[in-house]
Amino acid sequence: MSLELINIIKNAVCLNQGEISQYSYIASILHRNLKEEFNTKHLNKENVSNALEALINYLNRNFNRVSEENFKILHKYFKKRSSQKPRICIKANYGSNIVELFRDSEVDYIAEYPIETNTGFDHVHKNGTYYLCNNIPEHAKSGQYINPRLHLDIVKKYQPKFFNKLTSNGTHDQDWISCWSHSNPQEPSLSSAYKSTLIIPLTLKNNQLSDIYKKLTNIENIDRTIFGFLCFDHIETNYFKENLDVEIGYIFADLLSLFLIQRLNYTSSSDTFIKAIKYLHKIS
Repeated sequence: MSLELINIIKNAVCLNQGEISQYSYIASILHRNLKEEFNTKHLNKENVSNALEALINYLNRNFNRVSEENFKILHKYFKKRSSQKPRICIKANYGSNIVELFRDSEVDYIAEYPIETNTGFDHVHKNGTYYLCNNIPEHAKSGQYINPRLHLDIVKKYQPKFFNKLTSNGTHDQDWISCWSHSNPQEPSLSSAYKSTLIIPLTLKNNQLSDIYKKLTNIENIDRTIFGFLCFDHIETNYFKENLDVEIGYIFADLLSLFLIQRLNYTSSSDTFIKAIKYLHKIS
């Protein structure tokens, strides 16, 4: 392991150590404020609503900020591999759909769809392990990869170019770009027509969890629950190095999962939070 890689990991651990400490502490105070407002003798709708909103806003806003800082460190890890950066985002499953939480850059399409319509997320959801595809054009043509944004009828006609991404004169693989749906077909996002993808689950799967913790979370099979997905993609084929990138991906996924777990502790695993939601819904 190189000194540069060690420094990247060290910086990531240091960043998240401080961030999770304050994230948990401040969230606990905001949660306590909500509990105190909800347990007063004379409930006040506005006060409960404000306390609930303050908690949710803090949890979401700061997880977004921390995610962006982790994305910056990950880009340092990948910086020497290509002139084009990989795209990085965090997604989650909401019901039976995949939804986008945070991304390192904007996209020109709606990124919400049923889990089973995307081979990568379907694999991770069913198996609880990472998914890597370093040649999406080849796998899509053979029916081994599906994505709701890919036009399979066009994919079947696609012929791989002799160049991977760009030729010396800057020519893009327009045929591959045309295989993808874009909100603005006249000005498609080149980075969204990717050829390699890596998806890492945010999970407690390999941890030894006590029965008490499992019971208190109010989540069935929490040690098998996937809290989210750390996603990478790139416009070149064979971009990801499985033996190294998967391990690095899991390190960052494990660090980021701590924030989602804290969010869980103060929201869906909290009796106070659930009661406050029901109370506000009932009187609205």
